[in-house]
Amino acid sequence: MTLMSDKAKLLKEDLVLKQIKAGISKENKLIKKFQDTANEWWEEYKQLRDSHKKRLVPIFADTDDRTTLYPTITRSAYRPLVSLVVPFRAQCFETPLEAFRFVSMLPFDRSFADGNRVERWHSFHSVLAKGSGDVEDHCSLLCSLLIGFGLDAYIAIGTNEKQPHLWVLTQEKTASSICTYFWEPMTGQKLEVSNPRVAKVYTTISCVFNDECLYANIQTSHYIPHVTH
Repeated sequence: MTLMSDKAKLLKEDLVLKQIKAGISKENKLIKKFQDTANEWWEEYKQLRDSHKKRLVPIFADTDDRTTLYPTITRSAYRPLVSLVVPFRAQCFETPLEAFRFVSMLPFDRSFADGNRVERWHSFHSVLAKGSGDVEDHCSLLCSLLIGFGLDAYIAIGTNEKQPHLWVLTQEKTASSICTYFWEPMTGQKLEVSNPRVAKVYTTISCVFNDECLYANIQTSHYIPHVTH
């Protein structure tokens, strides 16, 4: 069986490379433009309050997208955080809780280089392909799945009692209020923010983001019991 006609015209390699290079060049220019705007925003954020300088509000992240196709075609591995959440609806899951359960069952796998931990975000394709991931990988996969179900979901960046920490946050509107939930993708634990156990697991929250926006905490205190969600 012939999959391609004998008369089909193949594109020349130099033409394909030229198109790929043009696409990556355009992408890099857009990222540079975003970076300039983000730097201005960051400076304004720090000026609002001295304590903001110490809050965990990253705008870019190191990713696994560092493949060099050809010596003349390079692509920055640093991506805006908002590009790391890619909403999709997995047909194999009937409910958000099923997706949550699946993500929590993925083994923990921390990235190292030269004996040191490396904070590198992986695409959900990479996470699913190797069947494991770091905390940020579990968060980006879960957040992408929850948004696919129509939930108002975000990745939260803050601290627990020991160190910087990431988890997923959702907000659900009711007739009289908005309920906020913390989803822990590593353990499968979901807590309503008013639950007393929240203060024992989470200490501070500095920012949240999804595929469309990033919100930095500008409240006087970023300690969980004092934050208005």
